[in-house]
Amino acid sequence: MQRFLLDTNVLCDVISRVPEPTDLLRWLDDNAHLCFVSAISVHELEYGAARLALKKSVEDRLKAATFVRWNTHLLTMFSGRILLVKQHTLLRAAALRARAGQLGGDIGLADAIIAATADIAGLYVITRNAQHFSPTGVPVIDTDHFAQSLRSALLVPKTQSRFSAIRNEVRHPYQLKQEANRKAHGPAPDSENDLSLDR
Repeated sequence: MQRFLLDTNVLCDVISRVPEPTDLLRWLDDNAHLCFVSAISVHELEYGAARLALKKSVEDRLKAATFVRWNTHLLTMFSGRILLVKQHTLLRAAALRARAGQLGGDIGLADAIIAATADIAGLYVITRNAQHFSPTGVPVIDTDHFAQSLRSALLVPKTQSRFSAIRNEVRHPYQLKQEANRKAHGPAPDSENDLSLDR
């Protein structure tokens, strides 16, 4: 079963976009249990609300209050499905940000972290900002053309687990050789757990 990571702008659009993104909302009604949120999105939403709250206009302060209430609901709705930003996420984000920069432009730290979170966990990113995520190589569903983009994305077979790819990139040649030998001939006596890197 496919699972999805909601970009920060999608979380904003759910409560504030005009006209209402009906296709997306209808889909979320049925599939929210398959969706995850990055901890960086929680930060971005809180930061946006805090900035609005400091402005002078009544309209901005009302918007800030709306976002604060939404953030509270969000934390409840996605309890257990908010993905933390860990060291390996940041390392992967650096690589994906560099790749995207080479292909078009800097996507920024927050989007790089969201892309890396999706990449590592094997999730599809649902976003209104597809042009930022596409150069990273993560599978993207564009909410501006939601129904069509969703169908197209799910028709494309996903590649191997990103962690499997990373694992193969960083494995020491000795380990890879040992694993190949084990597959071909079975484990050598007393060597099954020998993962020494100093040979």
